Amino acid sequence: MTALGISKVTANRLYYGTDNGGVYRLDGANSGDPSPVDVGTGKGLPSGAYVSCIAVDPTDFDRAMIVFSNYNVQSLFFTTNGGTNWSAVAGNLEQLADGTGNGPSCRWASILPVGGTTTYFVGTSTGLYSTSTLNGSSTVWSQEGATTIGSVVVDMIVSRQADGLVVAATHANGAFSATVGATLAAPNLNSPANGATNVATNTSLSWDAVSSATSYTVQVSTSSNFSSLVVNQSGITGTSYSPTGLSGGTTYHWRVSAENTTGTSGFSTARSFTTALAPPSPPTLAAPADGATGVSTSLMLSWNGVAGATSYAVQVSLFSNFAAFVVNQSGLTGTTFTASGLANGTIYFWRVSASNPGGTGGFSSTRTFTSIVAAPTAPTLAAPANGATGISTSPTLSWNMAPGADSYTLQISVSSTFDSFLLNQSGLTSTTFNATGLSSGTTYFWRVSATNAGGTSTFSAARSFTTSPASSVELVDGLSPKDFNLAQNYPNPFNPSTSIRFSLPKESFVRIMVLDAAGKVVRQLVREAKSAGTYLVRWDGRDENGSVVASGVYFYRLESPYYNRTMKMVLLK
Repeated sequence: MTALGISKVTANRLYYGTDNGGVYRLDGANSGDPSPVDVGTGKGLPSGAYVSCIAVDPTDFDRAMIVFSNYNVQSLFFTTNGGTNWSAVAGNLEQLADGTGNGPSCRWASILPVGGTTTYFVGTSTGLYSTSTLNGSSTVWSQEGATTIGSVVVDMIVSRQADGLVVAATHANGAFSATVGATLAAPNLNSPANGATNVATNTSLSWDAVSSATSYTVQVSTSSNFSSLVVNQSGITGTSYSPTGLSGGTTYHWRVSAENTTGTSGFSTARSFTTALAPPSPPTLAAPADGATGVSTSLMLSWNGVAGATSYAVQVSLFSNFAAFVVNQSGLTGTTFTASGLANGTIYFWRVSASNPGGTGGFSSTRTFTSIVAAPTAPTLAAPANGATGISTSPTLSWNMAPGADSYTLQISVSSTFDSFLLNQSGLTSTTFNATGLSSGTTYFWRVSATNAGGTSTFSAARSFTTSPASSVELVDGLSPKDFNLAQNYPNPFNPSTSIRFSLPKESFVRIMVLDAAGKVVRQLVREAKSAGTYLVRWDGRDENGSVVASGVYFYRLESPYYNRTMKMVLLK
């Protein structure tokens, strides 16, 4: 057992503490063998700490203070209900709220009610401290006798209610005594109400007058324990004061004490208020850049955050004066917004404002952007006609221009589902393409899509065409003729087809083609190496695209490294 505390009113209650943090209460301790009541376990007191003192209010046996002398624990606890509950009251004697840090070691406590005011004294390793207002962890203790007692260890305090005598015994400087007279009551705060919000930064703080007070001191702080002060104004003779220099959107704590020639009251119970915010400044737009083009029709707009803003509003319009809105979205808590459903190829204007409880600020500067053009529609195929037959193995495919298209993609496949491609050519800038390397007698499917900055269209309706069978070159005589020769076609004139005979005295690369009267190649019949012999090739009166040619005079020509000859024939329908 390390500490005892004995009550006077009502008498015969004994509190005691131990060296391992135990705190107990004996009621009716003057007789019999009363059972102790554990009033420490599970009450938030530091575990295993040393109880160095228990002080009991001489006017109320339910009010008591415990002192723990260990470092790095919460040092002072107070009860108003006989230990049922305890509140930490070391306040500014602790460097950190949990008792850790460089706060002093508390050694002794005494409770002295005089003239309607109760003063609490605590002896510490750095001197004697007192307060008349216990306010939990926000309690403010003031040093007594800083220049007389000094910052020395105060091991014990004795106080006497009858005459207000206080004696403090120090570890180095001896004992000191003083008399505490009746003190002024702490003022009652009036306005603003506790917890008031949207208070003007030039508000007037007011309180009720205290009898016999000649002046008052007002303290205002952003900290609930008043560790730093925004206002510390003394000598106020009235009951109101208007502080200056308060910031908007800030929570302040304030309290008042009263003074006269006999001394100073304790501080009032602190109140808090929060000043009104000024509306935030206009945001700065971030993206897209002003004047941006080719912007998606589902676009993320972004801007820089504004200090103190709690929400933003975005406006998007077709008009520079925002006479009507495409988007008018408020209540945004982030700094981005996705505008969707915008029209293609359209100029838009946009701006942003910021808001907070103090109001809405002005709009940002306006920016513009132009949405991307719409993707083109699918092209319409032109030639060859769907289902065409007798098409050359090197046909020219053509389609109609798609409005707004920058390029085209052509696909050719032997599969109607385009599972694989013979050709998959993108980036075509014209509406024709000469396909080469096709096989004879084969059905092909083809389709075209169009592309621009806005995207790619669906494919056109697919068409098919079938290439002509390979030209039938018949060897009619395998003996080597004496000379090269190109014979007259038979029949001539002809309709619809004719045969052409030619002779090769030795192996040779041969090209036989049909030309129109202007010398333009109409059809290529043979283009390959042939061994010596006499051959017959047939022309069906069709061009490279499989179309039937018109009646008229045509020429057929044989070309080889050793022999060239041109003959005339007539197609007569």
